[in-house]
Amino acid sequence: MNTRLVLVLSFLFLCSIQFSSCFEWNQAIGKQFVYYSYAAYCPSNQVKAWDCKWCQEASIKDFEVTAQPYDFLISGSGYVGVHHTNKTIVVCFRGTDDIRNWVIDLLSAKKVPYKNVPGAEVGDGFYDEYKDLSSSVLTAVSNLRSQYPTYPIWVTGHSLGAAISVLCAVDLVEQGYDNVNVYNYGLPRVGNQDFANYYNSKVPNTFRVVNGHDIVPHVPLLDMGFHHVSTEVWENPAESLSFKVCDGSGEDKSCSDSNTFDLSVYDHLHYFNIEESCS
Repeated sequence: MNTRLVLVLSFLFLCSIQFSSCFEWNQAIGKQFVYYSYAAYCPSNQVKAWDCKWCQEASIKDFEVTAQPYDFLISGSGYVGVHHTNKTIVVCFRGTDDIRNWVIDLLSAKKVPYKNVPGAEVGDGFYDEYKDLSSSVLTAVSNLRSQYPTYPIWVTGHSLGAAISVLCAVDLVEQGYDNVNVYNYGLPRVGNQDFANYYNSKVPNTFRVVNGHDIVPHVPLLDMGFHHVSTEVWENPAESLSFKVCDGSGEDKSCSDSNTFDLSVYDHLHYFNIEESCS
């Protein structure tokens, strides 16, 4: 593994034990979790064996899959495992294969209450999928954390998988886990502002990356009562590998919210100048 990346991961690991303020955006780690997120789209047998196209990338090739949660009703899936070199437990969720139809569905998203958090609401479809996967995910994380109690937990995903990663991360904190961190990509708005505020208070170690004019982070609409969690990292121009860490509002008007036209499905599928494809 790249020596510099190991040093960065070690630094973030030590910081996560003590201070959430140490959690800083790092491009190398961002790229590493793109590989994890893209791997979730590959055939499940390849993910299980960890021999898929993205699984062979140097920064994640030593990862070991220990569980593959799957929801037969809606074909939702993900994987959980451990990377001993990086001393991390990783939870990853697969996105959708039909972006255009999914965006249309998001434009009519329905919100439902989130647990007993006053005023907090989340998208019904997101919540249903996470609830269907959560039992398997929590069991897998519990098994790993009992064996490796000092390993931070990293939750990731792209597109729909990013939305599920948000619900998973906050649930893990609610279950009593510490050192929970999130890097995700092309995240849609998951819930309303009350939920975003609650999430930000529980999982401050979060970076959600937006590539250029990616259409998905713009839905569901603000006018529908949805609001992004923090903190956005905007790659602008798309595929430029030039990143801006946005403010903590979740809706920084100087970042991707400044795009209101020319929104792009292409940008949604090309994070870090890498096409999301397992072929």
